Amino acid sequence: MEIESTFHMYVQPVVHPQLTPFCTELTGIIQGMVDGQPSLQQVLERVDEWMAKEGLLDPSVKSIFVTCGDWDLKVMLPGQCQYLGLPVADYFKQWINLKKVLLCKLP
Repeated sequence: MEIESTFHMYVQPVVHPQLTPFCTELTGIIQGMVDGQPSLQQVLERVDEWMAKEGLLDPSVKSIFVTCGDWDLKVMLPGQCQYLGLPVADYFKQWINLKKVLLCKLP
């Protein structure tokens, strides 16, 4: 039960490169954190490289993303990829939503 590896990157917004106060308040991400960062396409390529390096693309290895809600992987990522003409990797098409899992466990 230890962390073996992590992947973390910020993405430089393309359509709206200046973060709004709402975005900063919601996420805690400030403009300086995204300025000069790679594009979404570059970050998705790096995610794929990391997944391969960690052996997570091996069909015999079971892995899944865990989210706090469905919006990021159900709505945001597919929408951004469609807008930018990027494919969505199969490993982003299934996830565990902790909100649903935890709500099911509550008395």
